[in-house]
Amino acid sequence: MEYGRKNPFPATIKEAYCLARDNVKETNHYIVDIANSGLEYKPGDSLGLFPHNDPGLVDELLQKLSASGEEGVELKRKGEFTFREALMEHLTIHRANRKFLKPLIAKLPANDRKELERLLSDRTALDQYLNVRDYIDILGEYPTAKFTPQEFADSVGGITPRLYSIASAPGTHPDEVHLTVAVVRYNSFERDRAGLATGFLADRVTVDETHVPVFIQPTRGFVIPEDGSRDIIMVGPGTGIAPFRAFLEQREMDGGKGRNWLIFGEWFEKTTFFYEDEFRAW
Repeated sequence: MEYGRKNPFPATIKEAYCLARDNVKETNHYIVDIANSGLEYKPGDSLGLFPHNDPGLVDELLQKLSASGEEGVELKRKGEFTFREALMEHLTIHRANRKFLKPLIAKLPANDRKELERLLSDRTALDQYLNVRDYIDILGEYPTAKFTPQEFADSVGGITPRLYSIASAPGTHPDEVHLTVAVVRYNSFERDRAGLATGFLADRVTVDETHVPVFIQPTRGFVIPEDGSRDIIMVGPGTGIAPFRAFLEQREMDGGKGRNWLIFGEWFEKTTFFYEDEFRAW
């Protein structure tokens, strides 16, 4: 079987640990097991993954919608699922989108529509409104609006894959993909929240157990020079360091004689110099 974006491989995480040595930043290193997948990659490529939503968030949303989760819904180009399955694995619910507002407005009395209609005509204000709200927040603001499970599923966007630069060379780490991921956490409207993919990896993936749907996203131009004698300059602040770890591992394997300059920046050398021992050894 050939795996790709339309048919991702159910990988597991072999190992996960925090790279930052303090409580200021939560940046993790993940080792993804792709053995027996047939997936191949090169330095510069990205790993795409499809995250799942937080079960607690799904439960809260089901309660807000007065739904059990056992209702059947049909998703375009995907088929039929229970409403809970659709919310867990297929629909983006950690942040609201523009698409939801039009059917919401249609369910509101005329005097409640004005503010939302104004937002739809002002892209900047709309982005500011949506960036800090999910559907639980909005349904709480407009409690008279009622959606059936199918109406809700038709009104929100699907989960899109997240792409992460691969932080390993395949020859150095056979059957593995390494990732460098900064976890996004924040509080909005007195609720703690996390990024969809980063929260999934950090909080809901159990090492060697949880299946994570993944695929390789190849690059065309972001590659190591074929001529190993060529010098290269790499600039990678923060988690931008990831692909250059892969580059340097590959250059070492190839015996490249060109000089390598790596420009890396983070908050604190003592606590957030990711892969310090490796880079100093090079």
